[in-house]
Formats: sequence, structure tokens, C-alpha cells
Amino acid sequence: MLSALDAGARTAHRSSMDAPPLRQLLARIHAFSPEQIALSRPAATLLQLLRDELAGAAPASPALARALAESVVLCVARAAPAPAEPRSPRSPGRIARAITMMHADLARRWTVEALARAVALSRPVFARQFVQCTGVSPGRYLTRCRMARAAELLRGSDEGLSQIAVQVGYDSEFAFSRAFKRHHRISPGLYRRQSAAIAGATLSMAA
Repeated sequence: MLSALDAGARTAHRSSMDAPPLRQLLARIHAFSPEQIALSRPAATLLQLLRDELAGAAPASPALARALAESVVLCVARAAPAPAEPRSPRSPGRIARAITMMHADLARRWTVEALARAVALSRPVFARQFVQCTGVSPGRYLTRCRMARAAELLRGSDEGLSQIAVQVGYDSEFAFSRAFKRHHRISPGLYRRQSAAIAGATLSMAA
């Protein structure tokens, strides 16, 4: 992606543009993941416009190229989720086992009681130690794991939403879609389409 965009930046430089700032913006854009860009609908649209501007037959407009690049960076920054809550660098053995169990079977209907029982702790002690180790409750941690896995499946597979829902512990496509949109601030269907479009644009830029 960056090499093709950089070529456009050099063309713009020959049109009297101060190239280094544009190259720095393009480097930042190149560092974004498809997931980050997919969180912002305007960023995905602006990225395609930037690609068209730099890859077009006519010389790129210096002012327009820079404005588009700056807008992409700003849109992605505005759409970024809040920073993750601080976590303890190490987890006690029983909490670590509970985390391993959750990751190993995201489809299971885990409850705090079931997890506590599985690692031989009382519910209050387990819940307290879990928060101390991870910074979040067991339920929130599990949701984050499920949503991260769902995003991976949406980007990397052709499985339907109902199939993905089952794999990450939801009984229905509706419940999964609602949870995904609440967590990622975008519907799973739109997330998949935008991720595919961004991946296609990236391949095209890299060609």
C-alpha cells in the first residue's frame, strides 16, 4: 500500500509539493489495520479517494492529496476505541487457567459461577482476583475475546453471521449482531464489507 502511495507522493512533489509531510502521513495510514479503518466509514471512503488521486493518470493535486491523507488519519483517530483498562502483568495460576478455558471454548455459555467452580474458588474471590489481574470483570473480558474472534472470522472467512454467532457464544444472529455493533460501533455486515473493500484497495495500491 505504502509503496504505491509513496509513488504518488513523489509525483505530487514534482508538482511543487513539500513531499516529506505527505510521506509521513502515508506511513501512518500504512500502519493502520483494516479493522481500525473499518471502524470509520468516512476513513474508508477517503482512503479510496486518496488512492484514486495518487494513482490517476493525471498528476496528483498536492493540496488535495495532503488534505485527503490528513482526513484519513483524523477519522481513524476519532473512531479509535478508548484505551484498554490497565492490566496486571501476571495472573495467579487459577485465574490464568480460567482465562485459558475461556479462550479455548468461546462458544460455551460461561458464567462467573462456572468459571469459579472450575478453578476451585468461591465466586466473590474469583471475581475479585480476576479484576485485579485483568482490569475488567470476567464477563467483559469474555465479551472482548468473543468480539475479537468474531472480527477475525468476518475478515478472514466466508462463514455466515449465524455460523459466526454460534462460534462465539451467541444463540442467534440478531443477538450477535447487536453485541458486535455495541462493541465495535459498526454492524458485522458493514464491518465485513468495509474490511473487504479496504483489503482490496490495499492490494491494488501495492500492485
